[in-house]
Amino acid sequence: MKLIQTLTMRPFLLLVPLAIATGWTAERVGSRRALEAGTALRVNLEGLVDRSELVLEGRILSAVSRPAPGRIETVYELEIKRTFLGEERARRTVVMPGGVLPDGTGMILPGVPRLRVGEDAILFLSAESAGGMRVTVGLSQGRFQVETPIDGRRFVVRDHGDLGLLNSEDLTLSEAPAPERFDYAELVAKIHAACDVRKRRERGSKR
Repeated sequence: MKLIQTLTMRPFLLLVPLAIATGWTAERVGSRRALEAGTALRVNLEGLVDRSELVLEGRILSAVSRPAPGRIETVYELEIKRTFLGEERARRTVVMPGGVLPDGTGMILPGVPRLRVGEDAILFLSAESAGGMRVTVGLSQGRFQVETPIDGRRFVVRDHGDLGLLNSEDLTLSEAPAPERFDYAELVAKIHAACDVRKRRERGSKR
């Protein structure tokens, strides 16, 4: 397969093999671009909050992929239901790397979630890059899908796809776990608590 591009990424993203530890390496597969399998540092909930600039819950209203210099990116329009961390807004535009163009050409990045129109999600988002893009912190670890079954009791699912997770303590690599399920109310309470801890810490550091 022909190597066609490398995109420089933020430091908390970790890809293997080591040759692409600081970038995304895209290859053409048929009419699409795909990536070599990726790995992210395992991050707990507090770590997700600490690494995020923006934490929110919202509904995906639209998703439009477009070409950009050296990449394909997708522009998501979100209706914001709750802002845990960051400036509160009723709607937001979030640009994320990857996507598929109308002609079928696409760039698929292992571990980087593709949000679906109509999906309700809790997202932990990085600061914007110089090009105006954000990524979910910890790749798939930073996106929780909110589900509401017929009985009305909401729950949250986190699916890692084929992303491997690296333990920061002993550097052991584990395969992506099966989709995780959380109680919605419990997860929301934990996110609020983690955000409050971060805000208090930041206020204390400014004194």
